[in-house]
Amino acid sequence: MAKTSSVFEDTVQTHIVACRLCNDSKYRNLFSADNIRKKTKRHFTVVQCESCGFKYVNPMPTNESLMLYYHEYEAHEPKKIGTLEKIYYRLLRNPKKHKKPGKSLDIGCGNGKYLTFLRDQGWEAVGLDRGEGCQFPREVLGHNVLDGEIWEQNLPDNSFDLITSWWMIEHVLDPRRIVNECQRILKPGGELIISTMNVDSIESRMFKRYWWHLVLPEHISQFDPKSFRRLVEQAGFEVFHFRHEPVTCGFIGSVQNYLDAKGVSFPVNNIFFKFLCIPVELIFSLFRSSGMITLYAVKKSVK
Repeated sequence: MAKTSSVFEDTVQTHIVACRLCNDSKYRNLFSADNIRKKTKRHFTVVQCESCGFKYVNPMPTNESLMLYYHEYEAHEPKKIGTLEKIYYRLLRNPKKHKKPGKSLDIGCGNGKYLTFLRDQGWEAVGLDRGEGCQFPREVLGHNVLDGEIWEQNLPDNSFDLITSWWMIEHVLDPRRIVNECQRILKPGGELIISTMNVDSIESRMFKRYWWHLVLPEHISQFDPKSFRRLVEQAGFEVFHFRHEPVTCGFIGSVQNYLDAKGVSFPVNNIFFKFLCIPVELIFSLFRSSGMITLYAVKKSVK
């Protein structure tokens, strides 16, 4: 749970920024919303770049202000990987190009579950997170976890076979800088896998401010498939696979957000409702409009 809005939201500092993908300063306002999921009350505006169409939060919180919203962040909760998660990772998070383990980097590794999965598969798994997010995977699980921004680590060129980032890129102030750094440190022929939320999904259009993955201002970059692909290709990667994820958390969470906002006390996050939502998410995925998307790309080999 986030801190009560009266504790810190009045101190949040914001500033106007240009598009994070093309640097154009012209944009149009799309909508403003609070954060129903985290129960914070300050409204933030999502805008669309008039040049390239990218959607992002503007005015944007400063880095220091943005960090105030990550108190007790759920991805850093100290949990170990379970059997069902291992099955899920094997089905939907396995690298497609690299069947033979090598050296990997997971950006935004959180509690280290995916690092554990890769290590168990024989990978030399390295993680990256910030501050207290590094403690559990490093101290309890025994992983090598770097602390800070990727460009602060002085990692050697062409040093990783695989770089992954699961549902993190939407959180960062400068996604282009991160992807460019991935291109530098990944070996030629190396694989990049990134997941994010899809602002152009059926869920987003259906639930609007109640959408589970909206999460303003933390989800500061609001990607759709077109802008997501452009981000990676502009850095010199070749996209070879693009998947719309058939996961139920977005639909279930959106329904719960709506009910909570309307004062209806009816929990829907249960096994029964999850099974009911599986066909819904499969249909969304079939029509290539699910709430979560994953992109697979390869660093082009130098000829």
